[in-house]
Amino acid sequence: MNKSLCYLLLPIIFIGCAINKNVKSEPNFISETNFLLAQEALHQHDLENAIKLYGNAVAADSNNVYLKEIYLQSLALKTVFEPSANKDVIKVGDAFAKAGVISEKIFYIIANAYYDAEQYNLAEKFYKKAINTEPNMNNLFEYYYFLLKTENKTQKQLLEKAIKMPWDNEQLVLNIAEQIHEYDPPGSFEILERAYKKWQNEAALTSLIRMHEKVGSKDMILELIQSHIDQDRTLSEPLFTYLIGNYFNQQRYNKVVENKDLCFEFNSYDSVKYLFYSAIKLQEYITGIQAGLIIEESGEIAEEFKPSFFCSLADLYLSINDFDMALNYLGKSNDVQAMLAYFIDNKLRANPEKKSKILQLFSQFQEVSPEKGDLLLGIFYTDFDEKVLAMEFLSRLSNEFISQNELEYTVALAILQNTSNVGRAKILLPDVEDTEMNKIIAGMLMTIGRDSLAYELLKEEITLNPKPDVSIFLTCSFLGETYDTKQNLLDLLEIGIDLYPENPDLLNTIGYLIAKYEIEDKYDVASIYLRKALSILPDNEMIWDSLAWLYFKQHKFEQALEAMKIPLSKKVLNSEIAYHIGEIYYSLNEKKKAGEYFKLALELDDEQAAVKFSKERLKEK
Repeated sequence: MNKSLCYLLLPIIFIGCAINKNVKSEPNFISETNFLLAQEALHQHDLENAIKLYGNAVAADSNNVYLKEIYLQSLALKTVFEPSANKDVIKVGDAFAKAGVISEKIFYIIANAYYDAEQYNLAEKFYKKAINTEPNMNNLFEYYYFLLKTENKTQKQLLEKAIKMPWDNEQLVLNIAEQIHEYDPPGSFEILERAYKKWQNEAALTSLIRMHEKVGSKDMILELIQSHIDQDRTLSEPLFTYLIGNYFNQQRYNKVVENKDLCFEFNSYDSVKYLFYSAIKLQEYITGIQAGLIIEESGEIAEEFKPSFFCSLADLYLSINDFDMALNYLGKSNDVQAMLAYFIDNKLRANPEKKSKILQLFSQFQEVSPEKGDLLLGIFYTDFDEKVLAMEFLSRLSNEFISQNELEYTVALAILQNTSNVGRAKILLPDVEDTEMNKIIAGMLMTIGRDSLAYELLKEEITLNPKPDVSIFLTCSFLGETYDTKQNLLDLLEIGIDLYPENPDLLNTIGYLIAKYEIEDKYDVASIYLRKALSILPDNEMIWDSLAWLYFKQHKFEQALEAMKIPLSKKVLNSEIAYHIGEIYYSLNEKKKAGEYFKLALELDDEQAAVKFSKERLKEK
């Protein structure tokens, strides 16, 4: 049985109305008694008995069309649970039709029964009879849907006629609007807006939302839901969570907080979670605490998120100067990695009040959890370049504590930052292979601005290791420009070329450096390196740029421009390439084009020297 038939049958059958419609002037006592008993059987969910009693009522009053409708409707209802009962619907319905009964309800039920039996010609015949008898919204829509499913015909006039009928069945109106949307979206929206204005409920709202989803009008969807809330209309939890989730994802934290009362009323984990983090963003500390406590009480927060969540709650209490509760939740976090990630922040340098609060909290925490407190204070003072105090706390940490909490890299980095003691840092990284140690320590030194020491370590690695990783040579290539002579740097890179003769990045690096520093006696070697790199990566714009720059340094400007074909064929996203193209055009006396690329170099602004030289050229112009 199709869905719309159920909408028609259930309300009519289950309403306990008396048989005062289409009855004789003198009621038939037997018929009415059987009818009322049938109604009571339905209320007791005894459909089989109800059908028998309706049948008895019809037999006792054979001219009563209303009773025949109810009887046939009950038989049709049975097919929902027992599809084989469809043959009984057809048998009884056909008998009524042949006896000359005129009823659009009966014709409609017969049509659906034939449809379910896949006897489409007979189904269409009875759909038409139903429409001719009473062209109501349901019959017109069902006939439209029948033609769509069986013949793939879209008879718009049936929908247009149906929607002009009285709007008594909300779901039918919504179904019709959905069909009309396929060929007339504006008309569909107009119907849905009218439906929502008429019924003002979530069913109509949801249909309107669904249509806006089809055209991608997310902002309009949020406006509709928010307006529904603002007018104190009933809204389900999933739709509310959808609204709050989208506000949060769009970073409209103020809208989440404006709906805090409903967040608390629904009390769902997702909506309260969005409120919690929105309140943090907006520094709405009390609201954040209220939401956080609900989240904690729910027990739904995943274990892996608990450490950072409790740090967030500790920070909220800290913000309202409740140090006892802040200390309580810092202890609940119990994860020093999460504490470091949450509380150690460069922004604290511009917020002395917050810095003072965190220092006080860490000091109190150190009293109840000494080693964790020592770590927090050690890293805190490291971050503020208070080296003596930092090492005072870091030196207390046991190797066992460091290992248990996987703090080897954190503590090693802090020691390098405070003392530059490479040997001590290496001791903290026992699981690192010797061939990787200098590279890793050098990387750590570079993150804290100790580039010169990093360069010395990398050079040492090249000296001691028979085959250092290629990345070491590439890192040396830019550090060496600042901390070594050109000749020493080139000598280092030549060692790399001997070890990795097919590495295009290394070939490109040394070729470009020769051009950049105008080492004329090595121009031929540079050309060999760059062409070899291009044989490996023929479409690499960076290597073509290096070759073009080599030609430029040799005053071969036409060849330089030719070498720039691939970089010019792509969108230039690098200040250095833009500057080089500008210089080539400038040397070819194409000043206008040169100026365009000098300006592009300034806009991209990702390489200091290129930006500086481009500014100078533009001033000359």
